[in-house]
Amino acid sequence: MGVFRKFSVMYAARLKSELFIAFEEAMAFTRRTLNMFRARARHDSEISLQLLLTSSPDPIVLIDGAHRFVDANTKALDLFGISKTNVMKFTLDTFLSYKAIAKCDRYRSAFVKRPEKHGKCEIRRLDGSLRSAEYIYIPNFVRFRHLLRFRNVGPQVSSAAPSEP
Repeated sequence: MGVFRKFSVMYAARLKSELFIAFEEAMAFTRRTLNMFRARARHDSEISLQLLLTSSPDPIVLIDGAHRFVDANTKALDLFGISKTNVMKFTLDTFLSYKAIAKCDRYRSAFVKRPEKHGKCEIRRLDGSLRSAEYIYIPNFVRFRHLLRFRNVGPQVSSAAPSEP
């Protein structure tokens, strides 16, 4: 009976080892496949985002959690008065009032997708001139990236109070 037990323990250990190796190989294949699908999905979403930025008639800005510009279309660059090469140097705080940014921050969460928020703001361009606009803020449009779309951008607003005759 002792020989049979010794044989069965050795057989079980060998079988367990072979099953473990097969399981590891299956898991490695699954990880590779998932990584491939994730990379493809990431690439597709980047292409879709670039298509949105280039084809939109409205100024669109993509920012991160610290309000740094991640990307912007040419209309947004014209609105803020900056160039494509300098876009990464600026934050949203440079151009919008603290009140408008605080409204956006209230709706932002790193893990929860919330509906878009609308509002009005004044944009201070790099040259100091002011523009009024409506904005649509979409938190987590892309993971950890927030989208700001400006609409109905008005002409230059004078910052000085009008003088009375």
